[in-house]
Amino acid sequence: MSISRSKLNRLRALENETQKKTTKAGKLFKMYNFAKSVTELDDMINKVTKEKRKEISDAAAPIALKVYKSFVPRSNKPHKFYSRGMDRWSGPKYNIEPGNLRRAIQNISDKKSWKALLTSVGPLYKDAGVGVKLSSEDKTDGFYAHMVFGSTKAWISKVRNKAEKGSQNAVINKMSSMALKYMKEFPRQFWEL
Repeated sequence: MSISRSKLNRLRALENETQKKTTKAGKLFKMYNFAKSVTELDDMINKVTKEKRKEISDAAAPIALKVYKSFVPRSNKPHKFYSRGMDRWSGPKYNIEPGNLRRAIQNISDKKSWKALLTSVGPLYKDAGVGVKLSSEDKTDGFYAHMVFGSTKAWISKVRNKAEKGSQNAVINKMSSMALKYMKEFPRQFWEL
């Protein structure tokens, strides 16, 4: 348990004080099981592991991905990206097919070397190699996302922020339903009284 005994004792004292106070309407202001509820909530938070929290956020990832991709512009024609070698142009690095940037929008939290506690959605930057045709789900690179609107700040305001707002309610609902599913695995608790 991460709550100290002294804090629990203060919560119990607060609970006892409320038994003696009245509201403005003259009714007795009573608070019951406050310390017990905080203890149960603390216990529940400790039991819900990082892996469970990740599963809860991953459940909403498809919703966030779909909305995010809907805000990403799509070129109508293929284009090339040239890389620069040792002080000279070494030729085309990528042949980029339409829709590459949309395909590059992925759940990036599991693709990188770091492991995030929550799911992160955005353009995945991954070097596919020289001379590669970026034309499928396996062959993508979102390296130029910030260039589409001229800056990272513009990308964030025109794509990422709009995607977050557009998917917020659906993502919260999905994560809430998954969290409630996990909570039902615990014995009857204070919130069900």
